Amino acid sequence: MEKKGTIYSFEPNFATYEKTKGNIDSLIGQHNITVVNKGVSNKSGKLNFREGKGNAGGSRIDTDGSITIDVTTIDEFCETFSKMDFIKMDVEGAECDALYGSKHTIIKHRPHMAICVYHKYDDLWNVPRIILSFDNMYKCYLRHNSRKRTETVMYFVPCNEVQQATTLSIYEINPLRDLYNSVRKQLQSRGVASEIKTKVIS
Repeated sequence: MEKKGTIYSFEPNFATYEKTKGNIDSLIGQHNITVVNKGVSNKSGKLNFREGKGNAGGSRIDTDGSITIDVTTIDEFCETFSKMDFIKMDVEGAECDALYGSKHTIIKHRPHMAICVYHKYDDLWNVPRIILSFDNMYKCYLRHNSRKRTETVMYFVPCNEVQQATTLSIYEINPLRDLYNSVRKQLQSRGVASEIKTKVIS
């Protein structure tokens, strides 16, 4: 991010929003981070929300949730932005809806993206399908960032050659090779990428 850039963090749960804002305000010299007390989805409005039991990070949009939250779209929020470089999403299974609400921003700004794909089993192919339907000139990379089943992230890097965008690179962690073999077969069978490259890391 450029020195003059701003980070916008979305947190719909008011208690967590207040805590996050307090933590950021305590950081010396960090005046470029703004916390927004809203969630993101495919349209603006209000949605039901369920708090995670003992773990605020597990809170999520849920039709059976007991809390009502405000949500916006990234398109609406970024409508007046002259530049937008990066989108990161770890929104507990609401990634696809949030991406649909980001369509015009992705087309206009072509940001780099890091999108979690482990909350729902079909996010592995739905997330790249959605993004590549907006702009098929992205390189896709997949990396699992823990030794548990969580923290699988797909990275999207804008490119200038169409043929480059048909390749998905998977960065493997040795103990998880069987998992990656399964992921590779799923992605190929659904036509997400015409070629899948693999690089093994320790």
